[in-house]
Amino acid sequence: QITCASEDWSTVLRSTNSQQKHELSEETNSMNNPVVVVVKNISKGEVLNKTHLDYQNTSARLPGSFTDIENVIGRKAKFNLARGAILKIRQLEINYAVEKGKYVLLTSRNENVSVTVGAIALEQGQIGDIIKVKNERSGKLLNVIVTSEKKVSPLTNM
Repeated sequence: QITCASEDWSTVLRSTNSQQKHELSEETNSMNNPVVVVVKNISKGEVLNKTHLDYQNTSARLPGSFTDIENVIGRKAKFNLARGAILKIRQLEINYAVEKGKYVLLTSRNENVSVTVGAIALEQGQIGDIIKVKNERSGKLLNVIVTSEKKVSPLTNM
């Protein structure tokens, strides 16, 4: 109940919270929650690596923040990021080696010969992903494995 004696009114407020008082535990109050932070300024579109990142202890868990540097490495910044900023999931995007609709080099090789042709990626993919491409000359659809930035290799029949 809320009362204002000088104005002579009162009202009752209801809450969905429990009526227990919440005490801050020592664990919550201590600085033992590591989060990933930026150690130098990062430009929009830049791919993050270990030299950009470090840990900082905080007093509370921050929703949407990263707690493991390995989950950040290889991602691309959606925005400019300032040194000291705590990294959030919404600030980063996956860095695809192959983008949908973009030109890629399709290379097939064995011990004696290597053949490279152009293809159009029908899906996006990271290194090691299996995606579909369309051979630029023949128009055939192929399943390929992403080997590096804008490069793919056909899956062999085994």
